Amino acid sequence: MTKYLLRVIRWLPAVAAVYVAVVASTSVTHAQGTWAPKAPVSCPSGTRCPTEGMAVGGIGQMIIAAYGITPSGETNLTRLYNIGSNSWSLGAAAPAPPREELAYGEITHGGLVYAIGGGSEDTLMVSNQVEVYDPVANTWTTKAPMPTPRSGAAAAVIGDSAIYVIGGRTRTLDPCIGTALSVVERYDIDTNSWTTVAPLPSPRSDLAAVERGGKIFVFGGCSSLASFTNEVDMYNPKTDTWTVRAPMPTTRASLAAGHSGESVYVIGGVNATLSTVGVNEAYDIESNSWSTAAPMPTPRGEAGVYSHSGKIYVVGGSTTSGFSGATETDANEVFTPCHEAEGSGSVRGKGDDASFSMRHHECEGGGDSETVDDSGAGHHFQSTLEMSATFDDAIVTIVGLGTDNGLPVAFTLVAVDSLLAAPGKFSIVLSNGYSVSGNLLSGSVTIK
Repeated sequence: MTKYLLRVIRWLPAVAAVYVAVVASTSVTHAQGTWAPKAPVSCPSGTRCPTEGMAVGGIGQMIIAAYGITPSGETNLTRLYNIGSNSWSLGAAAPAPPREELAYGEITHGGLVYAIGGGSEDTLMVSNQVEVYDPVANTWTTKAPMPTPRSGAAAAVIGDSAIYVIGGRTRTLDPCIGTALSVVERYDIDTNSWTTVAPLPSPRSDLAAVERGGKIFVFGGCSSLASFTNEVDMYNPKTDTWTVRAPMPTTRASLAAGHSGESVYVIGGVNATLSTVGVNEAYDIESNSWSTAAPMPTPRGEAGVYSHSGKIYVVGGSTTSGFSGATETDANEVFTPCHEAEGSGSVRGKGDDASFSMRHHECEGGGDSETVDDSGAGHHFQSTLEMSATFDDAIVTIVGLGTDNGLPVAFTLVAVDSLLAAPGKFSIVLSNGYSVSGNLLSGSVTIK
Protein backbone atom coordinates (compact mmCIF):
# COMPACT_ATOMS: atom_id res chain seq x y z
CA MET A 1 0.00 0.00 0.00
CA THR A 2 2.92 2.35 0.69
CA LYS A 3 4.22 1.79 -2.84
CA TYR A 4 0.76 2.55 -4.21
CA LEU A 5 0.57 5.80 -2.22
CA LEU A 6 4.00 6.91 -3.37
CA ARG A 7 3.06 6.18 -6.98
CA VAL A 8 -0.08 8.31 -6.62
CA ILE A 9 1.79 11.16 -4.92
CA ARG A 10 4.38 11.21 -7.73
CA TRP A 11 1.62 12.19 -10.15
CA LEU A 12 -0.14 14.71 -7.92
CA PRO A 13 1.66 17.88 -9.09
CA ALA A 14 0.71 17.18 -12.70
CA VAL A 15 -2.90 16.50 -11.75
CA ALA A 16 -3.11 19.67 -9.67
CA ALA A 17 -1.65 21.72 -12.54
CA VAL A 18 -4.48 20.62 -14.79
CA TYR A 19 -7.12 21.76 -12.34
CA VAL A 20 -5.65 25.18 -11.69
CA ALA A 21 -6.98 26.14 -15.12
CA VAL A 22 -10.55 25.28 -14.11
CA VAL A 23 -12.52 28.45 -13.47
CA ALA A 24 -16.10 27.30 -13.99
CA SER A 25 -18.08 25.76 -11.17
CA THR A 26 -18.45 21.98 -11.45
CA SER A 27 -20.98 19.94 -9.48
CA VAL A 28 -20.77 16.26 -8.63
CA THR A 29 -23.96 14.35 -7.88
CA HIS A 30 -23.66 11.35 -5.61
CA ALA A 31 -26.38 8.73 -5.14
CA GLN A 32 -27.04 5.90 -2.75
CA GLY A 33 -25.34 2.59 -3.45
CA THR A 34 -26.26 1.39 -6.94
CA TRP A 35 -26.07 -1.76 -9.06
CA ALA A 36 -25.27 -2.08 -12.75
CA PRO A 37 -25.38 -5.13 -15.05
CA LYS A 38 -22.21 -6.20 -16.83
CA ALA A 39 -21.52 -8.68 -19.63
CA PRO A 40 -23.02 -12.02 -18.54
CA VAL A 41 -20.72 -14.91 -17.67
CA SER A 42 -19.57 -16.33 -21.02
CA CYS A 43 -17.22 -18.99 -22.29
CA PRO A 44 -16.03 -17.15 -24.33
CA SER A 45 -17.90 -13.87 -25.05
CA GLY A 46 -20.97 -14.56 -27.13
CA THR A 47 -21.55 -17.98 -25.59
CA ARG A 48 -23.48 -17.44 -22.38
CA CYS A 49 -22.37 -19.75 -19.62
CA PRO A 50 -24.61 -19.83 -16.50
CA THR A 51 -22.47 -21.25 -13.69
CA GLU A 52 -22.62 -21.61 -9.93
CA GLY A 53 -20.08 -22.73 -7.33
CA MET A 54 -17.03 -21.27 -9.08
CA ALA A 55 -13.68 -20.26 -7.60
CA VAL A 56 -13.63 -16.52 -8.28
CA GLY A 57 -10.82 -14.03 -7.72
CA GLY A 58 -9.40 -10.95 -9.34
CA ILE A 59 -6.05 -9.50 -10.35
CA GLY A 60 -6.27 -5.82 -11.27
CA GLN A 61 -8.71 -5.39 -14.15
CA MET A 62 -9.24 -9.13 -14.60
CA ILE A 63 -11.72 -11.44 -12.86
CA ILE A 64 -10.90 -15.15 -12.98
CA ALA A 65 -13.80 -17.61 -12.59
CA ALA A 66 -12.79 -21.28 -12.66
CA TYR A 67 -14.56 -24.62 -12.22
CA GLY A 68 -18.26 -24.70 -11.17
CA ILE A 69 -21.38 -26.38 -12.50
CA THR A 70 -23.38 -25.38 -15.59
CA PRO A 71 -26.75 -26.68 -16.86
CA SER A 72 -24.79 -29.35 -18.76
CA GLY A 73 -22.68 -30.47 -15.79
CA GLU A 74 -19.52 -29.76 -13.84
CA THR A 75 -16.69 -28.01 -15.62
CA ASN A 76 -13.04 -27.07 -15.29
CA LEU A 77 -13.28 -24.08 -17.60
CA THR A 78 -11.33 -20.94 -16.74
CA ARG A 79 -13.30 -17.83 -17.67
CA LEU A 80 -11.59 -14.43 -17.76
CA TYR A 81 -13.56 -11.19 -17.45
CA ASN A 82 -11.89 -7.91 -18.47
CA ILE A 83 -13.42 -5.10 -16.43
CA GLY A 84 -12.15 -2.38 -18.76
CA SER A 85 -13.56 -3.88 -21.97
CA ASN A 86 -16.55 -5.57 -20.27
CA SER A 87 -15.82 -8.80 -22.13
CA TRP A 88 -15.07 -12.47 -21.45
CA SER A 89 -12.45 -14.84 -22.81
CA LEU A 90 -11.16 -18.30 -21.94
CA GLY A 91 -7.92 -19.17 -20.17
CA ALA A 92 -6.19 -22.53 -19.91
CA ALA A 93 -8.48 -25.25 -18.55
CA ALA A 94 -8.07 -25.91 -14.84
CA PRO A 95 -6.67 -29.30 -13.73
CA ALA A 96 -9.10 -32.22 -13.72
CA PRO A 97 -11.39 -33.36 -12.34
CA PRO A 98 -14.16 -30.79 -12.86
CA ARG A 99 -15.78 -29.76 -9.59
CA GLU A 100 -17.99 -27.17 -7.91
CA GLU A 101 -18.57 -25.45 -4.57
CA LEU A 102 -14.90 -24.59 -4.11
CA ALA A 103 -13.91 -22.40 -1.17
CA TYR A 104 -15.71 -19.09 -1.46
CA GLY A 105 -13.79 -15.85 -1.03
CA GLU A 106 -11.29 -13.60 -2.74
CA ILE A 107 -8.33 -15.99 -2.61
CA THR A 108 -5.63 -14.11 -4.51
CA HIS A 109 -2.02 -13.49 -3.62
CA GLY A 110 1.03 -12.30 -5.52
CA GLY A 111 -0.81 -12.06 -8.82
CA LEU A 112 -2.14 -15.64 -8.51
CA VAL A 113 -5.64 -17.04 -7.92
CA TYR A 114 -6.17 -20.09 -5.68
CA ALA A 115 -8.88 -22.72 -6.24
CA ILE A 116 -9.31 -24.86 -3.12
CA GLY A 117 -11.42 -27.91 -2.33
CA GLY A 118 -14.94 -28.36 -3.67
CA GLY A 119 -16.65 -31.53 -4.74
CA SER A 120 -18.45 -33.43 -7.46
CA GLU A 121 -22.14 -34.27 -7.80
CA ASP A 122 -21.17 -37.17 -10.04
CA THR A 123 -19.12 -38.96 -7.36
CA LEU A 124 -20.58 -37.26 -4.24
CA MET A 125 -16.96 -36.93 -3.12
CA VAL A 126 -15.35 -33.79 -1.70
CA SER A 127 -11.89 -32.62 -2.69
CA ASN A 128 -8.73 -31.46 -0.95
CA GLN A 129 -7.05 -30.28 -4.16
CA VAL A 130 -5.32 -26.89 -4.32
CA GLU A 131 -4.72 -25.37 -7.74
CA VAL A 132 -3.15 -22.01 -8.56
CA TYR A 133 -3.74 -19.97 -11.73
CA ASP A 134 -1.22 -17.50 -13.13
CA PRO A 135 -3.10 -15.16 -15.52
CA VAL A 136 0.11 -13.76 -17.01
CA ALA A 137 1.53 -17.15 -17.97
CA ASN A 138 -1.98 -18.62 -18.43
CA THR A 139 -0.93 -21.74 -16.53
CA TRP A 140 -2.17 -23.80 -13.60
CA THR A 141 0.02 -25.32 -10.87
CA THR A 142 -0.95 -27.93 -8.28
CA LYS A 143 0.03 -27.24 -4.66
CA ALA A 144 0.07 -29.33 -1.46
CA PRO A 145 -3.41 -30.76 -0.79
CA MET A 146 -5.53 -29.46 2.05
CA PRO A 147 -5.58 -31.83 5.06
CA THR A 148 -9.40 -31.87 5.26
CA PRO A 149 -11.31 -32.54 2.03
CA ARG A 150 -14.44 -30.37 1.92
CA SER A 151 -16.84 -28.31 -0.13
CA GLY A 152 -18.81 -25.20 0.76
CA ALA A 153 -15.96 -23.70 2.80
CA ALA A 154 -14.89 -20.06 2.95
CA ALA A 155 -11.36 -18.74 2.62
CA ALA A 156 -9.40 -15.53 3.05
CA VAL A 157 -5.81 -14.32 2.62
CA ILE A 158 -3.96 -12.57 5.44
CA GLY A 159 -0.80 -10.60 4.80
CA ASP A 160 1.92 -11.87 2.52
CA SER A 161 2.03 -15.51 3.47
CA ALA A 162 -1.15 -17.28 4.57
CA ILE A 163 -4.52 -18.51 3.33
CA TYR A 164 -7.12 -19.65 5.87
CA VAL A 165 -9.79 -22.18 4.81
CA ILE A 166 -12.76 -22.11 7.17
CA GLY A 167 -15.61 -24.54 7.84
CA GLY A 168 -17.35 -26.38 5.01
CA ARG A 169 -19.01 -29.79 4.78
CA THR A 170 -18.22 -33.42 4.07
CA ARG A 171 -20.61 -33.77 1.13
CA THR A 172 -21.30 -32.03 -2.12
CA LEU A 173 -24.57 -31.96 -4.11
CA ASP A 174 -26.48 -29.10 -2.44
CA PRO A 175 -25.70 -26.45 0.21
CA CYS A 176 -26.14 -27.43 3.86
CA ILE A 177 -26.14 -31.18 3.16
CA GLY A 178 -23.62 -33.40 4.92
CA THR A 179 -21.72 -32.90 8.15
CA ALA A 180 -20.84 -29.28 8.80
CA LEU A 181 -17.25 -28.63 9.86
CA SER A 182 -15.64 -26.23 12.31
CA VAL A 183 -12.09 -26.99 11.20
CA VAL A 184 -9.87 -24.09 10.11
CA GLU A 185 -6.61 -24.79 8.28
CA ARG A 186 -3.82 -22.40 7.44
CA TYR A 187 -1.88 -22.70 4.19
CA ASP A 188 1.63 -21.23 4.26
CA ILE A 189 2.24 -19.88 0.78
CA ASP A 190 6.02 -19.69 1.14
CA THR A 191 6.51 -23.25 2.40
CA ASN A 192 3.57 -24.86 0.56
CA SER A 193 2.43 -26.51 3.80
CA TRP A 194 -0.65 -26.72 6.02
CA THR A 195 -1.32 -26.40 9.75
CA THR A 196 -4.51 -26.50 11.83
CA VAL A 197 -5.52 -23.43 13.84
CA ALA A 198 -8.35 -22.60 16.26
CA PRO A 199 -11.70 -23.97 15.02
CA LEU A 200 -14.82 -21.95 14.31
CA PRO A 201 -16.98 -21.33 17.41
CA SER A 202 -19.71 -23.39 15.72
CA PRO A 203 -19.57 -25.86 12.80
CA ARG A 204 -21.03 -24.52 9.56
CA SER A 205 -20.77 -24.57 5.81
CA ASP A 206 -21.76 -22.31 2.92
CA LEU A 207 -20.51 -19.24 4.77
CA ALA A 208 -18.62 -16.14 3.63
CA ALA A 209 -15.29 -14.70 4.78
CA VAL A 210 -13.51 -11.38 4.30
CA GLU A 211 -10.10 -10.16 5.49
CA ARG A 212 -9.94 -6.62 6.84
CA GLY A 213 -7.12 -5.06 8.85
CA GLY A 214 -5.30 -8.35 9.36
CA LYS A 215 -8.36 -10.14 10.75
CA ILE A 216 -10.91 -12.47 9.14
CA PHE A 217 -14.64 -11.82 9.46
CA VAL A 218 -16.93 -14.82 8.85
CA PHE A 219 -20.63 -14.41 8.04
CA GLY A 220 -23.65 -16.72 8.19
CA GLY A 221 -23.83 -20.24 6.84
CA CYS A 222 -25.67 -23.38 7.92
CA SER A 223 -25.09 -26.62 9.81
CA SER A 224 -27.98 -28.50 8.19
CA LEU A 225 -31.06 -27.87 6.07
CA ALA A 226 -32.93 -27.08 9.28
CA SER A 227 -30.28 -24.84 10.84
CA PHE A 228 -29.25 -21.59 9.19
CA THR A 229 -27.39 -18.90 11.11
CA ASN A 230 -26.80 -15.15 11.16
CA GLU A 231 -23.68 -15.56 13.29
CA VAL A 232 -20.67 -13.31 12.65
CA ASP A 233 -17.23 -14.19 14.04
CA MET A 234 -13.84 -12.50 13.87
CA TYR A 235 -10.56 -14.42 13.79
CA ASN A 236 -7.33 -12.84 15.05
CA PRO A 237 -4.33 -14.77 13.65
CA LYS A 238 -1.93 -13.14 16.12
CA THR A 239 -3.74 -14.67 19.09
CA ASP A 240 -5.34 -17.60 17.23
CA THR A 241 -8.70 -16.74 18.77
CA TRP A 242 -12.28 -16.14 17.63
CA THR A 243 -14.58 -13.36 18.85
CA VAL A 244 -18.33 -13.17 18.28
CA ARG A 245 -19.50 -9.97 16.60
CA ALA A 246 -22.91 -8.40 15.97
CA PRO A 247 -25.12 -10.87 14.06
CA MET A 248 -26.37 -10.25 10.53
CA PRO A 249 -29.91 -8.83 10.33
CA THR A 250 -30.84 -11.52 7.76
CA THR A 251 -30.11 -15.18 8.44
CA ARG A 252 -28.72 -16.90 5.31
CA ALA A 253 -26.19 -19.26 3.75
CA SER A 254 -24.52 -19.52 0.31
CA LEU A 255 -23.92 -15.78 0.51
CA ALA A 256 -21.18 -13.57 -0.93
CA ALA A 257 -19.18 -10.89 0.88
CA GLY A 258 -17.14 -8.05 -0.60
CA HIS A 259 -15.55 -4.98 0.88
CA SER A 260 -14.88 -1.29 0.42
CA GLY A 261 -12.78 0.45 3.04
CA GLU A 262 -13.96 -0.42 6.54
CA SER A 263 -17.33 -1.69 5.29
CA VAL A 264 -18.12 -5.30 4.38
CA TYR A 265 -21.14 -5.90 2.14
CA VAL A 266 -22.83 -9.26 2.67
CA ILE A 267 -24.84 -9.99 -0.45
CA GLY A 268 -27.45 -12.49 -1.60
CA GLY A 269 -27.63 -16.11 -0.50
CA VAL A 270 -30.30 -18.59 0.53
CA ASN A 271 -32.53 -17.87 3.52
CA ALA A 272 -34.04 -20.20 6.10
CA THR A 273 -37.09 -20.82 3.88
CA LEU A 274 -34.70 -22.15 1.20
CA SER A 275 -35.35 -19.19 -1.10
CA THR A 276 -32.65 -17.16 -2.81
CA VAL A 277 -32.45 -13.50 -1.80
CA GLY A 278 -30.91 -10.29 -3.11
CA VAL A 279 -30.43 -8.83 0.37
CA ASN A 280 -27.39 -6.55 0.70
CA GLU A 281 -26.37 -5.63 4.25
CA ALA A 282 -23.39 -3.47 5.19
CA TYR A 283 -21.28 -4.32 8.22
CA ASP A 284 -19.27 -1.46 9.75
CA ILE A 285 -16.17 -2.95 11.34
CA GLU A 286 -15.30 -0.04 13.63
CA SER A 287 -18.77 0.33 15.15
CA ASN A 288 -19.65 -3.41 14.91
CA SER A 289 -23.03 -2.46 13.45
CA TRP A 290 -25.22 -3.15 10.42
CA SER A 291 -27.14 -1.10 7.88
CA THR A 292 -29.11 -1.91 4.74
CA ALA A 293 -27.71 -1.24 1.27
CA ALA A 294 -29.30 -1.46 -2.18
CA PRO A 295 -30.42 -5.06 -2.88
CA MET A 296 -28.82 -7.09 -5.66
CA PRO A 297 -31.02 -7.06 -8.80
CA THR A 298 -30.63 -10.81 -9.38
CA PRO A 299 -31.32 -12.74 -6.15
CA ARG A 300 -28.94 -15.71 -6.01
CA GLY A 301 -26.67 -17.89 -3.94
CA GLU A 302 -23.34 -19.65 -4.55
CA ALA A 303 -21.97 -16.65 -6.46
CA GLY A 304 -18.38 -15.46 -6.69
CA VAL A 305 -17.21 -12.01 -5.67
CA TYR A 306 -14.38 -9.58 -6.45
CA SER A 307 -13.79 -6.24 -4.68
CA HIS A 308 -12.01 -3.74 -6.92
CA SER A 309 -11.53 0.05 -6.91
CA GLY A 310 -14.27 0.62 -4.36
CA LYS A 311 -16.77 -1.57 -6.24
CA ILE A 312 -17.99 -5.15 -5.71
CA TYR A 313 -18.55 -7.54 -8.62
CA VAL A 314 -20.89 -10.51 -8.04
CA VAL A 315 -20.42 -13.24 -10.64
CA GLY A 316 -22.64 -16.21 -11.51
CA GLY A 317 -24.47 -18.30 -8.93
CA SER A 318 -27.89 -19.94 -8.77
CA THR A 319 -31.28 -18.21 -8.73
CA THR A 320 -32.93 -21.15 -6.97
CA SER A 321 -31.66 -22.81 -3.83
CA GLY A 322 -30.75 -26.11 -5.46
CA PHE A 323 -32.84 -28.12 -3.02
CA SER A 324 -35.57 -28.42 -5.65
CA GLY A 325 -33.25 -28.25 -8.65
CA ALA A 326 -30.71 -25.45 -9.10
CA THR A 327 -31.08 -22.84 -11.83
CA GLU A 328 -27.61 -21.57 -12.67
CA THR A 329 -27.32 -17.92 -13.72
CA ASP A 330 -24.87 -15.99 -15.88
CA ALA A 331 -25.63 -12.73 -14.04
CA ASN A 332 -22.62 -10.45 -13.59
CA GLU A 333 -23.52 -7.35 -11.60
CA VAL A 334 -21.42 -4.63 -9.97
CA PHE A 335 -22.31 -2.74 -6.81
CA THR A 336 -21.01 0.77 -6.18
CA PRO A 337 -21.37 1.66 -2.48
CA CYS A 338 -22.20 5.09 -1.16
CA HIS A 339 -18.70 6.00 0.03
CA GLU A 340 -17.58 8.03 3.00
CA ALA A 341 -14.18 9.41 4.01
CA GLU A 342 -13.49 11.50 7.07
CA GLY A 343 -10.71 12.20 9.49
CA SER A 344 -8.59 14.69 11.36
CA GLY A 345 -5.17 14.75 12.94
CA SER A 346 -1.64 15.82 12.16
CA VAL A 347 1.32 14.94 9.95
CA ARG A 348 4.83 16.32 9.72
CA GLY A 349 4.56 19.74 8.05
CA LYS A 350 7.03 22.05 6.34
CA GLY A 351 7.41 23.97 9.57
CA ASP A 352 5.93 22.37 12.67
CA ASP A 353 3.34 19.61 12.59
CA ALA A 354 0.53 20.32 10.14
CA SER A 355 -3.06 19.69 11.24
CA PHE A 356 -5.72 18.53 8.79
CA SER A 357 -9.39 17.69 8.60
CA MET A 358 -11.43 16.04 5.85
CA ARG A 359 -15.04 15.04 5.26
CA HIS A 360 -16.55 13.49 2.13
CA HIS A 361 -19.99 11.84 2.31
CA GLU A 362 -21.56 10.66 -0.93
CA CYS A 363 -24.79 9.74 0.85
CA GLU A 364 -25.37 13.26 2.14
CA GLY A 365 -25.63 16.45 0.12
CA GLY A 366 -23.24 19.24 1.09
CA GLY A 367 -20.87 19.59 4.01
CA ASP A 368 -17.81 18.15 2.25
CA SER A 369 -14.66 19.97 3.33
CA GLU A 370 -10.87 19.62 3.55
CA THR A 371 -8.47 21.82 5.53
CA VAL A 372 -4.74 21.95 6.24
CA ASP A 373 -3.10 24.30 8.74
CA ASP A 374 0.72 24.37 8.52
CA SER A 375 1.33 27.51 10.54
CA GLY A 376 5.07 26.99 10.77
CA ALA A 377 5.33 27.20 6.98
CA GLY A 378 2.71 29.93 6.63
CA HIS A 379 0.05 27.86 4.84
CA HIS A 380 -3.67 27.75 5.64
CA PHE A 381 -5.67 25.74 3.10
CA GLN A 382 -9.44 25.41 2.79
CA SER A 383 -11.24 23.52 0.04
CA THR A 384 -14.11 25.22 -1.77
CA LEU A 385 -15.12 22.63 -4.39
CA GLU A 386 -14.61 18.92 -4.83
CA MET A 387 -14.18 17.97 -8.49
CA SER A 388 -13.91 14.21 -7.96
CA ALA A 389 -13.42 11.56 -5.31
CA THR A 390 -12.01 8.13 -6.15
CA PHE A 391 -12.07 5.21 -3.73
CA ASP A 392 -9.73 2.23 -4.00
CA ASP A 393 -10.35 -0.01 -1.01
CA ALA A 394 -8.52 1.70 1.88
CA ILE A 395 -7.42 4.74 -0.15
CA VAL A 396 -9.33 7.86 -1.19
CA THR A 397 -8.15 10.44 -3.72
CA ILE A 398 -9.98 13.78 -3.77
CA VAL A 399 -9.33 16.43 -6.44
CA GLY A 400 -10.73 19.95 -6.32
CA LEU A 401 -10.31 23.67 -5.81
CA GLY A 402 -9.69 25.77 -2.72
CA THR A 403 -7.72 28.63 -1.26
CA ASP A 404 -4.32 28.83 0.42
CA ASN A 405 -3.97 31.98 2.51
CA GLY A 406 -6.96 33.32 0.60
CA LEU A 407 -5.48 32.75 -2.88
CA PRO A 408 -7.09 30.25 -5.30
CA VAL A 409 -5.37 26.88 -5.77
CA ALA A 410 -6.14 23.43 -7.08
CA PHE A 411 -5.54 20.47 -4.79
CA THR A 412 -5.17 16.72 -4.84
CA LEU A 413 -5.53 14.86 -1.55
CA VAL A 414 -4.75 11.21 -0.84
CA ALA A 415 -5.61 9.54 2.48
CA VAL A 416 -5.24 5.96 3.73
CA ASP A 417 -7.53 4.37 6.33
CA SER A 418 -6.09 4.09 9.85
CA LEU A 419 -7.80 0.83 10.82
CA LEU A 420 -6.81 -1.05 7.67
CA ALA A 421 -3.29 0.40 7.31
CA ALA A 422 -2.28 1.75 10.72
CA PRO A 423 -1.58 4.49 11.62
CA GLY A 424 -3.05 5.90 8.39
CA LYS A 425 -1.59 8.36 5.91
CA PHE A 426 -2.44 11.84 4.65
CA SER A 427 -1.02 13.85 1.77
CA ILE A 428 -2.01 16.95 -0.14
CA VAL A 429 -0.44 18.77 -3.09
CA LEU A 430 -1.46 22.33 -4.02
CA SER A 431 -0.94 23.92 -7.42
CA ASN A 432 1.15 26.71 -5.84
CA GLY A 433 3.89 24.20 -5.01
CA TYR A 434 3.02 23.45 -1.38
CA SER A 435 2.74 19.81 -0.36
CA VAL A 436 2.75 17.70 2.78
CA SER A 437 2.70 13.94 3.14
CA GLY A 438 3.30 11.25 5.73
CA ASN A 439 2.04 8.86 8.36
CA LEU A 440 -0.43 10.27 10.86
CA LEU A 441 1.21 11.55 14.04
CA SER A 442 -2.17 11.91 15.72
CA GLY A 443 -5.82 11.41 14.86
CA SER A 444 -7.28 8.97 12.35
CA VAL A 445 -8.73 8.51 8.86
CA THR A 446 -11.84 6.42 8.23
CA ILE A 447 -12.83 5.23 4.74
CA LYS A 448 -16.05 3.31 4.04
